[in-house]
Amino acid sequence: MKKKSTKKVAPKDILQAAKKIQKKLHTIEKSLAQKKARVEKRNRIRKTIFLGIIGLIIITGVAFSMENKEKEPLEKLQANNEIQNKNLQKNTQGFATPKPFPILMYHYIRDYTNTKDPVGIRLSVSPQKFEEQLQEIQKEGFETITFDDLESAWRNEKTLPEKPIMLTFNDGYRDFYENAFPLLKKYDAKATTYIATEFIGKDSYITGAQIKEMDLSGFVTIASEGVNHADLLRKKRTEVQYEMRQSKKTLEDLVGHEVKSFSYPLNRYNSVTREEVERAGYANATLTDLGYKHAEKDRFAITRVRIPGQVSLEKFKKLINQEV
Repeated sequence: MKKKSTKKVAPKDILQAAKKIQKKLHTIEKSLAQKKARVEKRNRIRKTIFLGIIGLIIITGVAFSMENKEKEPLEKLQANNEIQNKNLQKNTQGFATPKPFPILMYHYIRDYTNTKDPVGIRLSVSPQKFEEQLQEIQKEGFETITFDDLESAWRNEKTLPEKPIMLTFNDGYRDFYENAFPLLKKYDAKATTYIATEFIGKDSYITGAQIKEMDLSGFVTIASEGVNHADLLRKKRTEVQYEMRQSKKTLEDLVGHEVKSFSYPLNRYNSVTREEVERAGYANATLTDLGYKHAEKDRFAITRVRIPGQVSLEKFKKLINQEV
């Protein structure tokens, strides 16, 4: 039996074969890597395109939405503006400003000659002078009106006289009842008296019975000057509210109807007092500042004309005719 012959493989041949195999493997790996790179690139491109499409859809949708939203508010804004303009016209057309006229301010109506009290002298008009002034008012063709008349004129509900004038008295002194009130009735003149309610019935101040009598007469409008005639700028807001609201309630309980007018004690006022006087339910409020123009927008800062105690009749005539 013949023996098979075996061919010996040289190490050199083995090495060459191994190199060939290694080369083929490298070629295969390179091919696979290139293929993988191409796949990854395609995936990146697809992802970019996809994200681009999504972004375009989003941008288009937002733009469309914004366009619609811009149109809608514009239409609403135009409609709202038309409504507001109509309301503004309605409000402004509802008020008229009368031509300037005097609102006179007094304190005491009494004979007073105490030289040690110069302030008291300046604030005191004698009954005789006051009567002469009432006569001059009539002679000059003035007609006395009330704050209710002024409010009606603001609302175009009433025409004021050709030469209107108002008479106001501060602090609620008893001499107003004793000396001024009889003369008001005698000359058919109307007036407003401001009262600090804490002093009602006290020495030299009006009593509750006198307040009721004057109110019922139709010649005198009862108004408030706070509870304690306090400097409102030195008070907390709650104290300002008390001064305005409590005095209003006290007077309304006395006369049995609404009290609508207020005077800032000591002429001390600011934006807070103006806000609170309206919140308290008053329709108007007066100052001691000089002025003749009385627009509705200034209803809580109405100016007046102070009548000093020693004023001459000639000077008084100039004051009421706005020759100052």
